[in-house]
This record gives sequence, structure tokens and C-alpha cells, in this order.
Amino acid sequence: MTTRKSNQAALVGLLLCAVLAARLAHGDEDAAVSPPALCETRNPVVTITSAPPPLVSYDVTAMTIAGTNDPAVVGGIWWSNALTLAAGAAQVSSFEFQVSNIALAVGTNVISVYGTNIVEIQTNASVTIVREQDDLPPVIAPDALVFPGTNDALLEAGVATALVWRVAGIWDNADGTNLLLPSIAILTTNDGTVVAQPGTNVPNMAGRLAWTPWGLESETTAYVVRIDALDSTGNRINRIFSRNVLIGSWREF
Repeated sequence: MTTRKSNQAALVGLLLCAVLAARLAHGDEDAAVSPPALCETRNPVVTITSAPPPLVSYDVTAMTIAGTNDPAVVGGIWWSNALTLAAGAAQVSSFEFQVSNIALAVGTNVISVYGTNIVEIQTNASVTIVREQDDLPPVIAPDALVFPGTNDALLEAGVATALVWRVAGIWDNADGTNLLLPSIAILTTNDGTVVAQPGTNVPNMAGRLAWTPWGLESETTAYVVRIDALDSTGNRINRIFSRNVLIGSWREF
């Protein structure tokens, strides 16, 4: 109860200061007579009392911070994240504030809270939270390759065709489906030898790669497709589509 009464008294004092300041601004000299102690110019104080971890994993996407401010702070508490450029007002009650679910970007998030006194002297407090990069490789779904399908496909030498994949079947936590496919290769099923590379550095968003088979000696060997995927942080993975079999009818001319 005592704390509540003192807070109310401080707020009344600050309101009186605001009134006096407005009167002085309009040339009322009587307003300068015996101002209350709270009207003395003093720096406001803002303190972050919560203790967010300085380093968080990629999976942590938001953080809540809380703290206190002294009676000299008027006009509310504001916050900002220097990395994301997000900003807003904090919830304030009885000289305590909280900012919930501040979005964190990958990298160094410097989150600051600001308070201003009646004569617009500003103070701030900051915390730094480093969000780590995604260390998981991309995902290539088993059914990402559409053509050739699960049934044997016979491809003729010199006849234009295309490899087709589901864009949504190749994705990454950080980049979504906006990935690079550094290699799309044709391998023999017996020993995994790469015998053709229809594409390099192909955008996954394309979903299709035109290709004309040439130069393979065997007319009976079975082949499979291997797709490599690379995310923006350098994580790489590949999948061999062993059920999507190509039956060679290529001939070397």
C-alpha cells in the first residue's frame, strides 16, 4: 500500500511539473515560484532487470525483456532492435515495464529501451542477444523428383527431355524453398559413377531442367538421378532417387 501511495504521489508531482512547464512556456512567470522537487532537472533512470541469455540457438526466434523505471521517466517507455529495426512502446505499470516477443534475427540483436524526463533528457538501457545461424542442412524429400517417376523411363539419345522436381520438396529452415541446387547428376545404379551432369547451380524455384541425353555408351544400364541442395549458410546435402530409374538407350555417335 505504501509503495502504491508513493507512486501515485510521484505521478501527481510529475503532472504538476508538466503544468508548470507549459505555463512557463507561455510566459507565466508566477509558474516559476516554488516548483516541487520533482521539477528539478534530473536524469531519468531505466533498468533492464530480466536476464536474457547472450547467445541463443537458431530455433529461438523471439525474446521478452522486462525492467523498471524511476518517477523521472515521463511519456512512457520505448524499445528498439538495432538489427531488425523494429521498435515500439513497452507496457508500463507502477514503474515496471515489459516488452514481449521481440523478434530476433540471425546475428547480433542489440535491444534498447528508452525513457525521457520532463525536459526531454533521454536515457536508455540495452541487452545484446546473439542468435546463431541455422546449422541444419536442407531437406530433400524422397518424392521430390517428379520425372522420371518411380516407373522405369526410357530416354533416347539426342531426344530433348526434362528433369522435373517439386519445388516444395526441397527446402531449408532458414531459406525455405529458395535454395541452390549446385549439382543435378546422372549416376549408374551398379557403382554410382557419375556419367552425366545435366545441371549445375540450378535455382530450386525453377522446378524443371531441360536436358538432352548424349554420350552414354550403354544401351541397357540403369541410371538414377542425384540432386544436391545448398543453403545460404553453406550447409549441403544430396539425395539419390533410387526408385526413379532411367533405362539407358543412349548410344555414342
